[in-house]
Amino acid sequence: MKYHFLTETGFFKKTWFLGFLAWMILFFPVTILALEPGSPILNIMGGKVFEAEIEEADPRGKVEETHSGISVTVPLRLNTGSRLKVKFSYEQTSYDWADSGRITFSRGYEPWDKLCSADMNLSYVHNWSRSWSGLAGVSIGAAWEDQLEDAYSFGGHVGALYRTDSNVSWLIGAGVLQRPEDTLFYPIIGATWNHGDPGEHQAGWSAALGVPKTEIRYSFNEVLDAYCNIKMDMTTYRLKEDSKASPSGLAEMTRFTSGLFLDIHPIEPLRISVGVMYLFDREWEIQDENGDAIRTVDIDGGVGAGAVLSWTF
Repeated sequence: MKYHFLTETGFFKKTWFLGFLAWMILFFPVTILALEPGSPILNIMGGKVFEAEIEEADPRGKVEETHSGISVTVPLRLNTGSRLKVKFSYEQTSYDWADSGRITFSRGYEPWDKLCSADMNLSYVHNWSRSWSGLAGVSIGAAWEDQLEDAYSFGGHVGALYRTDSNVSWLIGAGVLQRPEDTLFYPIIGATWNHGDPGEHQAGWSAALGVPKTEIRYSFNEVLDAYCNIKMDMTTYRLKEDSKASPSGLAEMTRFTSGLFLDIHPIEPLRISVGVMYLFDREWEIQDENGDAIRTVDIDGGVGAGAVLSWTF
């Protein structure tokens, strides 16, 4: 559910930015000095979504996507009951168009060549007891075509985790995200079973259920896992000033992705994930520079393939 109040004056956006900046300046450097660093994890990602039709005219234009990205995650220990995780990530999607003269929302031109996004997330976990933990996090990010101006998003979340004696954990919480066009409030609900920390081997079946991602995994041994998942992605990009789709406007892109992957761990620091994907319910909402919708464009479902290389230092 979207809420648009406080966004016209910019008060809410400025408050998020100033609060985040104060946290970074006053607390983060002091906290780092008292931490015990963990093992950083480097992820390098790549993928391809093959040609699909744009459902807005007959005959139709077509689009193909190539994805690449990199992320670095640094876990930090505050004490025996608390830990902090810092994650930096960058992604780029390049677009190849066919029959672009039939794409009406960009007046017969190729709408964009590539779109980029970057973000930083700080997440904190404190173990109150063997059964209960508290969670909190803040994030800052941007998604853009050509320039970063008016492309930023700010967010935060809080929640609680309850662990049962049957190796099941329950998660509940709430979050808020200030995007370029509006403010989004969302619930956090999830459950895990036989689920370890990233990079930790868990024999047999395990599952993580929730929004925006659900995953079921089977571990054959310490070298090979197989897993399937389904997830929802939603990103709002700021378009360039002379965009044929909407000058200085926005493109809100949503989609669901289901996938089947192999997770290979050939040597101790290296993990490789390879698999196939199917994307569905793909939608682009083209907005003007103020975030008001101009039109909605549906994209046919598409098949893709992807790979992730992870290295733990």
